Amino acid sequence: SSDLNINRVEFAGLSLKLPKGWFDVTDDLDEGSLFTLRKENNALGALQFAVRFYESGKSPNINMDKLTSLLNDFSAKNELGTARNIKKCSEGILSISGEFVDSDEFVCIWYATDNNNIAMITYASTLTDDPLLPSEVAEADLIVKSIIFKNKI
Repeated sequence: SSDLNINRVEFAGLSLKLPKGWFDVTDDLDEGSLFTLRKENNALGALQFAVRFYESGKSPNINMDKLTSLLNDFSAKNELGTARNIKKCSEGILSISGEFVDSDEFVCIWYATDNNNIAMITYASTLTDDPLLPSEVAEADLIVKSIIFKNKI
C-alpha cells in the first residue's frame, strides 16, 4: 500500500527512504551546491550526494573492487588518512563506507552502485564528541542503503 512509501522521496535522480526528521535542504544552499539532506532541529551534520548516471554503451559493471578503490583513492587524494570501520554491503545496492576522524571533523563516505550508476555520499560533522553522532550516522547509513537509482537503461 502507499503507506509503506510514505517517506520515500525523489531526490537527485534517486529514490530514497528518509527517516523521520530528515529533509532536502539543497535549496537553502548556494547555487551549484551538491544535493544535501539534513535532520531538522539540531542536526549534527549534513549528508551530501554526488550522482553519476550511466548514459550509454557497454555496462560499466561497477563491482565492490571498484567501489573499494574509489574510496581509497578519495581518501588518499584528500589526505583523510586511513578509513575506520569500513563496511561493505551487497543487499539491494552495492555499497562501501568508511569513516575518517580527526580532532576537528568526523567524515563518513559511502560509494553506492547498482552496477551501472554510482553515487558518492558524504556525511560530515564538526561535532565529533557529540553523543548523538553515532545515531545520526546510523540514520544516514539507512538512507544510503535505501537508494534506488531512477534512470533505468
